[in-house]
Amino acid sequence: MPAFIASIDEAGDVLVAYGRRVSVGHAAAGEADLALLADLRPLHGWIEFEESFHGGALWAFSPAPDPNGGSGGTAIVLDEGVRVTLGRGAELVARRSDPASASLVLELSGQ
Repeated sequence: MPAFIASIDEAGDVLVAYGRRVSVGHAAAGEADLALLADLRPLHGWIEFEESFHGGALWAFSPAPDPNGGSGGTAIVLDEGVRVTLGRGAELVARRSDPASASLVLELSGQ
């Protein structure tokens, strides 16, 4: 997954990842594109992008299958204001400033 860190005045550092699929997981495992220090599995899930001519841009978070045999769960569509709890102490909030744009901003917060 191509990515870079952008430093923006008064906003801090921002991870800019571009592509159709970004993996999310625990930082110590070294398996995820978006690596977080939180109570997560090494590969916790994926943020995925789809685009269609009629439907426009669609972002979703898809949980990874549980390594102990459970299913991955249902994908969550990332519309404006949708919160995705990743684990204890980690939550993503989706921000889409313009529905016509394919861009998505995820704000990371601790619970």
